[in-house]
Amino acid sequence: MKKIYMALAALFYLSTMQIAHASKQLLTPASSEGYAEWAEKPTVGDGIAFTYENGLWGEAFAQGIRVKIPFHRHWSVVVRPLVLHRVGSSNNYRADVGGRLELVGASPLFLNFARIYGGGGLQVFYSVKGEPNPKVSFGGGGHFGFEFFGARTYSFFAEIGGQSGAQGGFGTGATVMAGVNWYPWSGSAR
Repeated sequence: MKKIYMALAALFYLSTMQIAHASKQLLTPASSEGYAEWAEKPTVGDGIAFTYENGLWGEAFAQGIRVKIPFHRHWSVVVRPLVLHRVGSSNNYRADVGGRLELVGASPLFLNFARIYGGGGLQVFYSVKGEPNPKVSFGGGGHFGFEFFGARTYSFFAEIGGQSGAQGGFGTGATVMAGVNWYPWSGSAR
């Protein structure tokens, strides 16, 4: 059994070296500034994005949409409307609506497949069901995530973070969100 593992390790090492050697051409500078051509002109996941997301927002279940508007190659402003739900017995249901305005930074796209990002911003929520004296609640939060592309115009993401929640601490704590991004104009001629 040990010989099989050693053979597989050697095969993996040799194939990794072959891939690295074959991709050496991609990493050669295309200009005097030293940028590689693939890094100079991204064709996957660039431009405005629309997102559907859901997950855990503290003790609440959250659903939302996002609109990501880039203003630099690695920086975007994100408008993020959300609905927070507390699901339990019929007497305990609570729903808050609101959202967050975020500043998000992202890494370059690795191998036209994945990127790491993080951001945060200010949020506001208002209880529309389940709170006897609803008030507007202000706070903030942030997240770090991974985005994986299935095609030029769409990706899946998973992220973790934390935030201050809504009125009475509803939704306060850790966030675990996942969803789908759509880049309708990604790779189009500019």
